Amino acid sequence: MLIRKLPRLDTTPVANYALMMHRFNDLNPSRWRRDNPQAKGCLAVASRYTHSGGPSGAFFEEMNEAIMHGYNRAIMRFSREERPDSSAFMNIANSEMTLALYASAFWRSFRNVIAVDPELITLLEQTNADDLPLSVIRYPFPLFFVAFPPENGLSLPGPENEVDGVYVDTRMEGYLQLCITCRRTDRILSKRNYPRVVERTFAVANSVLEAETVGGFVKRAVDEKIEELIASSDTWNDVANEIQQGEFGAAAKEAVVTVAPENNLRRIDDVEEGLPSALKALGLVMNVLSYLSTDHGTATDYSPQPPLRLAQKLHSGTDRQRKAAREDAARLGIIPIHVVGRGILTDEERKALTDRTVRPHWRRGHIRRVWMDGGRERYEVRWIRPVIVNRHVGEPEGTHVHTIVSPAT
Repeated sequence: MLIRKLPRLDTTPVANYALMMHRFNDLNPSRWRRDNPQAKGCLAVASRYTHSGGPSGAFFEEMNEAIMHGYNRAIMRFSREERPDSSAFMNIANSEMTLALYASAFWRSFRNVIAVDPELITLLEQTNADDLPLSVIRYPFPLFFVAFPPENGLSLPGPENEVDGVYVDTRMEGYLQLCITCRRTDRILSKRNYPRVVERTFAVANSVLEAETVGGFVKRAVDEKIEELIASSDTWNDVANEIQQGEFGAAAKEAVVTVAPENNLRRIDDVEEGLPSALKALGLVMNVLSYLSTDHGTATDYSPQPPLRLAQKLHSGTDRQRKAAREDAARLGIIPIHVVGRGILTDEERKALTDRTVRPHWRRGHIRRVWMDGGRERYEVRWIRPVIVNRHVGEPEGTHVHTIVSPAT
């Protein structure tokens, strides 16, 4: 069971906006392409394939080869004592492969980012979308990146880090694929220290079951992650036993030792220890996606900031000028940032969040389907906002409680 205190907003809406703008220049897609030495090779592989029907086997093989080649070349810069140990290798390889698949697809043709304002994150943490049918969520793009604000209090298992966003992939019909990404808070990833410093990911690729709810999807995704690792460990144990009993084991006249089972068990422990944080991050991701299905407004920014004349055409040009400007921005690597939830708090709510002298509480919000016109033929998704009870007297005191149920229980 995990209990988490509600995070405080920074200071003022202006300060939060400045933080967001700073983060816009350091989004995961930008950071990956700039600082990860694997990026150039992975983008070259991605440019040779189309993904209309999903990545092919040949694509995965080429991508894996590019990553392994880059990894082997990178570790040669360090002494053996400084290289990642064998137990860390599979974590690095899996994380790099996952990140490369989503980031390369993003840069190939799906350059859309939805940035969530800190004020909205605060409200969505106090919102429950568990009962919302997954089938009613409307995704704005086939593949996009959702950027979380800094200092959001979410992290993934491993070295000190902070969740900074999630790739959302709906290109395969009937599947929802998510890749939660983080940024290191203890070290800065660069081409010089890779792979001693890497950024972790938490990937979910599940079919969408009929009538499944948001809460059911989150629990199933985490349970299946544990089952996947346990199955991997059992497979390596079976392989080790076959080697022991086969001709090679008999010829060696001694026990053949493999570290694979031990490494797999260590990864299972890492994941189980990190389940509360992963579940919390995944739950907030699903709340954000549910919110995007409601009637909400957006503002558009760009990262990096375009030249002045191009910016003027993007924001206030004619339809023809804006279309041409968007094409120019894409060629320059400028990403459109769709900001949701900016200025969503009232002055009273904002004062309650920044006044730290007393502690009122939250009345939890929720996202639900509302049937229209007195029948059950047409509905809309509505967000019932959380309410700060006694908000005029100070900061709300709130907690999150998530119960983790292992598949073995």
